[in-house]
Amino acid sequence: NYFSLFIVSFATYSALKTAGGLSRRFLAGIVYIWFFIGLVQTFISRGFLTQLLSNVRTTGIRGVVGLAPEPTSYGIHCLVLLILVADQFSGRQRRNLIAALLVQIVLFARSSMTILFLVVWGVLYVATHYSFRRLLIGGVVVVGICLAAIPVVASTTGEVTGVRALALLH
Repeated sequence: NYFSLFIVSFATYSALKTAGGLSRRFLAGIVYIWFFIGLVQTFISRGFLTQLLSNVRTTGIRGVVGLAPEPTSYGIHCLVLLILVADQFSGRQRRNLIAALLVQIVLFARSSMTILFLVVWGVLYVATHYSFRRLLIGGVVVVGICLAAIPVVASTTGEVTGVRALALLH
């Protein structure tokens, strides 16, 4: 089911590109609408706009669903949007949209599977775009930041078991 999201999204994107492209304004609007709904669901009401969905599957310890049926699906939708944004935008607007999508994946959806996809994507990107020396230095820095961040995030969330990705790292 999750893989079909990529196939359908890629086919739609390919068709749109051949037909003149995807409206950048529309794409940015989608990112910000999903961000707003995820923000409200995370901090105000978990049930906000979930009546629009056919079957919401989440629990108190999982992330929110945004406009998707479950947190992992929400994260994957954001990942697909991130790929589209990376392709369509540049400069400050690109950074802002990518930041909004990363916040949704990591803080709102809290999908360990999507976070794993991001990590793999990041590793592959770095491995294909940087020299070995930069790779080694960057890897040490990233591992150090992650090891330092786990106890901090765990203490602010109350417990590691409440965030699946942190539980896997812990």
